[in-house]
Amino acid sequence: MSIYISPPFGTWINLKNTISIRGSFTPDPRSGLIRQIFKTLRYTKRGWVNKIGLRNPGIRKVSFDTSSVVSLAALNDDWDKFIDIVPAGQKIELNLSCPNVYNYFINPATLTHFILKYDWISCKLSPNNDIFNQCDFLSYYGINRIHLSNTVSVDKGGLSGKEVKKFNLQYIPQIQKQFPGLEIIAGGGIYSPQDFCDYKILGITNFSLSTIFFTPWKVKKVLQVVKN
Repeated sequence: MSIYISPPFGTWINLKNTISIRGSFTPDPRSGLIRQIFKTLRYTKRGWVNKIGLRNPGIRKVSFDTSSVVSLAALNDDWDKFIDIVPAGQKIELNLSCPNVYNYFINPATLTHFILKYDWISCKLSPNNDIFNQCDFLSYYGINRIHLSNTVSVDKGGLSGKEVKKFNLQYIPQIQKQFPGLEIIAGGGIYSPQDFCDYKILGITNFSLSTIFFTPWKVKKVLQVVKN
């Protein structure tokens, strides 16, 4: 069983017996992180909404290490820029799902380059796209690990939390049946021990936490249940 701390919190938080996912980082810097947080981060009845749009210092500012996962996100299909910068031993996540930037995809030739260079790859997917087409494409080219899922696209940005959990619980059983070779990291709406159990009952053994860190006093209770 593995517990991941997803972006943005994984960039700054490292906890014992967890794996931090740092990023997502783009090939070139995207400034304005603090401004976008104050401008767009809001709590609504449906959950947290943001429109940060991958604001980050760029991949060249990253200190790589094998104990964490580095999340990568490309705009305008410029994925190839990562290949010469990110060392082969690094665990990587390909973020194919951010709702706050332009639509983008990774072409088969570039995906093959990543598979040939990196031993550990996870692809983070979007609940707004055809999830089965995404899984079919990725598994065909040799990806065996997916992260479900990113925020749900709404008018004012990306909605996280319970809405993501609803999507995951609906589609995980179908994905497991149709793509038995795909390892699933499940994340979205894990705020309580019950949320964790709702995923575990589906046979999930890899989990990611993120939005719960807005209420850090809940983290310890969830992690205690997960460890048991």
